[in-house]
Amino acid sequence: MKTTPTKPKARPVRPKKNEIPTSLDTGGELPPAEAVDVTRLRERITSELVSRVDAEAEEARVTLTPADLGVPLALYLSEAFGVAVTLAKYWRSPNPARWPSLSAFSRRLPEATIAEILHLIDRVQSSRDAARALVVRADASVVERASFVYRELRAAARFDADLEDDDGVRAEKEHRLTLLERSHEADPRAHAMLADAIAAFALYARDYADAFAAIPGLEPATVDEAVRLADALRVRHVRHDASSKIAAQTRDAYISLLLRRVSTARKVFRYAYRAHPSIVREVTSGYERTRRRRARSAAAARAEA
Repeated sequence: MKTTPTKPKARPVRPKKNEIPTSLDTGGELPPAEAVDVTRLRERITSELVSRVDAEAEEARVTLTPADLGVPLALYLSEAFGVAVTLAKYWRSPNPARWPSLSAFSRRLPEATIAEILHLIDRVQSSRDAARALVVRADASVVERASFVYRELRAAARFDADLEDDDGVRAEKEHRLTLLERSHEADPRAHAMLADAIAAFALYARDYADAFAAIPGLEPATVDEAVRLADALRVRHVRHDASSKIAAQTRDAYISLLLRRVSTARKVFRYAYRAHPSIVREVTSGYERTRRRRARSAAAARAEA
């Protein structure tokens, strides 16, 4: 008797290098957007764009400090990067009658916003380091331990996301984690970059604390240690002089411009895709959603007490 050979299960297609997954929705309700090549996006940062944005920063009258963001700066920069990528992903729709093209809103949200956000992220990072105008005090043992813990958290995050059973949760984790992996190098050299990377992955691990607690070999205290190590890497000698003050003002001007563009992009998204909440979630703040969810849980617990 002949047997019908069984077809092997298709493996999920992973994004190529410098590409971002195209959708959080596994129900087929989102447009089949092309994967985004981040390298190509960065090619849009022209000298003319740099001059224009830098001139705008010099003329900025109202500036915000990192404390005004309401989100840790490293995490906000990661989210801003995700907003830029998502703008590019949905800029042109394959079926405008069903899914709006963001290009239709170009009067309010010019396409140049994508490159401007990427440029502003770079400027905030560089000006932030200049604003510190400090000398690193973290010793070699702290840096070595921080590098090890960072690699462990990064590997654990990828392991957890790959083996998540719930399709919806897996898609959300894959989206957030890929943005983190693109935003932070696997082996950061600068202490500031390592501090930002380990802090960002620690926040991610806290959002999925139950899943991380179930990973064999990963000590529950690792996430708390990661936060302490990030703080230790940032301990520096402050130089209070005119150059440091000017650098801080430059940083704050770039933060203000970045916040304005990200805020506009999110407002346009909420309106353009108001019938598609799963798309809107791609540009909203995961940190803010988690904070609101915890606040609601705490309020409910107090009400029941």
